[in-house]
Amino acid sequence: MHSFGGKKRDRKPRIPGGGQSSRRREASSPRDRCWSPNLWFRIFLLFVLGLTGGFVYVTLSAGNALPACARDPVRTAAGDDGFHAQGGSKEGRRIVPVAVGGSYGNHLIALGETFLGTPYVGGTLEGEGEEQVVVNLEEMDCTTFVEYVLALAAAGVQPDEVSLFRAFFKEEQEAVSKGCPHGDVYTGGEGVGAVEATTAGEVPVDAQRRALFLQELEQYRYRGGRCMGYLSRLHYFSEWLLDNEQRGRLQILRNLPGAEPLPLELNFMSTHSHLYSRLEGESALVDSLRVLEQNLATTTLSYLPNSEIATAEAHLQEGDIIAFVTEVKGLDVSHTGLATFHQNRLFLLHASTRRHKVERSPQALSDYVLGMKGVKGILVARPLAPKKTQRNFGQSK
Repeated sequence: MHSFGGKKRDRKPRIPGGGQSSRRREASSPRDRCWSPNLWFRIFLLFVLGLTGGFVYVTLSAGNALPACARDPVRTAAGDDGFHAQGGSKEGRRIVPVAVGGSYGNHLIALGETFLGTPYVGGTLEGEGEEQVVVNLEEMDCTTFVEYVLALAAAGVQPDEVSLFRAFFKEEQEAVSKGCPHGDVYTGGEGVGAVEATTAGEVPVDAQRRALFLQELEQYRYRGGRCMGYLSRLHYFSEWLLDNEQRGRLQILRNLPGAEPLPLELNFMSTHSHLYSRLEGESALVDSLRVLEQNLATTTLSYLPNSEIATAEAHLQEGDIIAFVTEVKGLDVSHTGLATFHQNRLFLLHASTRRHKVERSPQALSDYVLGMKGVKGILVARPLAPKKTQRNFGQSK
């Protein structure tokens, strides 16, 4: 498994201190060369010029520097506009740096780009019977797209390995857990319990990592990281953020410039239970859901109004989670995706309901949201690398 290089620490430019120059041979004696006033004047002049040059170098370096989050963090091949997925022709292939500029956010975007063009399909998690940890890497909505990318990254999957995972789960007739939440997590019979069985080769690496991916997916998708039935799934995205933050998997950015308070007044699911097949006609389940909604009523988050998004771009990073705050009564979030930068502007990598596929927004995010009716701003959260990989990406909690 390839590892991304750690973030290099910023080093202050070394300011020349009037470095030594080669001595010129002169006709005068050594004593004359050492004590000549003219020679001392030249040495002093070189020293002054050296200091001046160092000052100019530092000034120019600082003037040309951009915040890391504002740069296009991915080097591209000649002629590449930065909007191509990995693979394809040499001219259109996106080159993902490993040793240079490798960060967890870059890694998330590189994984997300492998899904470009994947169809948008809603309701892929809904089904009859007991709630299960569903995996469908061939169809996804905006939330499952984010969950799959985060789970793959947390499991240490590299972008060039995603196709293998997709092929495996595509071949599975039912890409779901056998038991919920206990027992095996996938239909091949190699469950999460096998992950901790041994490191001596009893479990093939590919099977082990598939099981780890499913374990990470369950951790992101369900309250407390455990699938305990339909209501254990984090249906409201604001609670999804809060629950995962509490367990150290992400950090909600609450103090962005221009942010405003967002009280959580959630009741959309309980008042529109007819829209959810699992809730329709299940009054006891709806009552339990209403209690969960009321428990969030005392919580206030902060969001960026649409008018403040462009200003706040410099404070965001590649791979940040972006959620669209909706004006629909009783609902918190209507859409989500991952932040990605191009030509120093913030775009959105997401499963688009407009284009019905995974794509990058055709416009910078601050312009893109203006065309969306009922969207008043965004919530932002920063995914945190698991402790076992924080050193590789130079990230700490």
